[in-house]
Amino acid sequence: MTTRNFRSGYYGTLGVSGIDEKKKLEKLLLDEKIDLELLKRICLQFHTPSMHRPLVWKLLLDVLPVYRDIHETVTEQHSSRYLALKQVLVVTKRAHLLLPDLHQQIYQLEKGNLFLTSSKDDSISSIVRTLHDIFPDELDSYLIFSKFVLKCDVIRENLSQLENIMFKRLEVESPNLYARLVEFSIISVLPTKRWLLQCFADTLPLASLERVWDKMLAGSISVLSFIGAGIVMTCIRSAIDLSNHELLLKTLSRLGDDQAERAVSKGLELWIQCGRPLQV
Repeated sequence: MTTRNFRSGYYGTLGVSGIDEKKKLEKLLLDEKIDLELLKRICLQFHTPSMHRPLVWKLLLDVLPVYRDIHETVTEQHSSRYLALKQVLVVTKRAHLLLPDLHQQIYQLEKGNLFLTSSKDDSISSIVRTLHDIFPDELDSYLIFSKFVLKCDVIRENLSQLENIMFKRLEVESPNLYARLVEFSIISVLPTKRWLLQCFADTLPLASLERVWDKMLAGSISVLSFIGAGIVMTCIRSAIDLSNHELLLKTLSRLGDDQAERAVSKGLELWIQCGRPLQV
């Protein structure tokens, strides 16, 4: 990678998309047929501006087709179906009228699982709440959630591999820290499974999380492993008593804005250095 390209890619991890890249994205979104592969490449390399994120994520998740002239019609169809499903819940008196719980029920109804007895998935609950916070539009929030969960299925299927990538990156990038984590039996208590299954929804504030999800939804689930490594490398300092597992887990449970920005930037930097891998 050339110095210029690396600098451009690194600035992208910081959320500093250049003017040229922003114009390129805006032009792409105005095309009659949107080049989905180009859109993915832009999202993998640069931060998606907030004003374009609803449309971009709906395209990446196949909520909307690449043909722009039928977006309005498809959205109307989605809206009609959503309202019909919502009405079924009201009629059957199964509606939790407060969002985002309602979206989980609608999704279960849409998949034919509403009346089946099943345990609550806390990781999915965290994600649906977070999407509700990101997208104030009720329909957008639901449509994106309904496709987002398919990504969660892929993550669940590859959970062990994603954890292994995270630990390997820690061992390579920070061998002294990794040795200390092993010495104090920290590896087994790190909340890595929760991080990955929730896609960091309960760990990172929205501004940092959106940067990670831009990459994940563009096709890179492996970016989650690098973010986990970045969190550990950034947040576990030598001053922390590693024998105090409770204090350590509290430190890693919910990151503040500044801490999260440093951790995510570190994770994305590692991801770029490894060639922006997509799959595990």
